[in-house]
Amino acid sequence: SFFLNIRSTSLGCITWILARCLPGVKLLYNTVPARIITRPMLELLPEGALLIDVASVPGGVDRDAAAELNTRVIHALSLPGKVAPLTAAENMLSVLYNIIREKEEEAIGHA
Repeated sequence: SFFLNIRSTSLGCITWILARCLPGVKLLYNTVPARIITRPMLELLPEGALLIDVASVPGGVDRDAAAELNTRVIHALSLPGKVAPLTAAENMLSVLYNIIREKEEEAIGHA
């Protein structure tokens, strides 16, 4: 399991990266407000994976395909921005940095 951080404005690039990485992802946290997690992507996820979609409307997960594939999805569109937009952005950044740091420390410990 690893953290995947995608910083790209090209949906084609994001889709290609996701297709290569999804088989190892157990938790996918989406903030991209465009449907990039489609059926083919969902089919690549390992059994038991969890998707959390907090993107703005319309979200980024094909909910119908996820339901058909029995993939767990927490659909909380725009939640951070609705609750506290500035604080949400600061907290998300902090959490992401902490996750990256923890994963790097794990990787160093296993090297």
